[in-house]
Amino acid sequence: MLSIPKYFLGYLFLLFPVFFYAEELTLSGLIQSDNQKQISSKYSGFVEKVYVQEGNRVKKGDNLLKIDSKELQTSKAQLLLSISQARLNYNTLKYEYLKTEKDYKRYKELIKKEMISKSSFEEVELKEQRLKNSLEISKKEINQLQEQLQKINKEFTYLNIKASSNALVIEKNINEGELTSISKPLLTLCDIEDLVVYLDVGESHLRRFVASKEVAVFIESLDLLIKGKIEAILPNVDPSSGNFRVKIALEKSEQLILPGMYAQVSIK
Repeated sequence: MLSIPKYFLGYLFLLFPVFFYAEELTLSGLIQSDNQKQISSKYSGFVEKVYVQEGNRVKKGDNLLKIDSKELQTSKAQLLLSISQARLNYNTLKYEYLKTEKDYKRYKELIKKEMISKSSFEEVELKEQRLKNSLEISKKEINQLQEQLQKINKEFTYLNIKASSNALVIEKNINEGELTSISKPLLTLCDIEDLVVYLDVGESHLRRFVASKEVAVFIESLDLLIKGKIEAILPNVDPSSGNFRVKIALEKSEQLILPGMYAQVSIK
């Protein structure tokens, strides 16, 4: 019997890979979302409205939750009071300044005619300059308070939580009327547009999987055959298994494909 050296078989494998890959390889994997996020609030407060339930599909910009934050409302009320007081102070200073400015102009003419003493003129001049500086400081204070008010008004938008992308609501941990705390997970959303399949591939089959290569993906529960594209080849979480993880991105489909469904991936 003719004996073929192992190294010669290796050369044949490199030169004619199609011959060795003639048989199609089919592996099973679980469909997962490549983008799952938990929704939380930046402020504590009572949940005024919940717009979604588990299983709902939402579009980018859809309302999810509305939080009633007494903390933020109190801060805004205090700020509005500070703005009102600052404006009142500004108007008082402005009235005093305009009055003193008239005296200063009049004293300026009188000092030229030497009808008043230099000390009297300097006293009015100093008062006019002091009020002018105070008026500028008061105006800056109002502007700063207005900027703070704009920031608070922007913070109120975070109380109306909206979806940042098209997604599926897979978990709801809050109900209307309940108190929520900062950073507490309220909803879990799963992006159903960017779905992937992870395969456990043995090292002996790894040569078949090349980045950007297209594969056939069959989802039995939907009787759906779609394309997939190899995105990455990764080490396995368990190195002792001897397998590698292959990430395959699925093409978009008009049918509703959900994370958790099983898929069969075929590759030549």
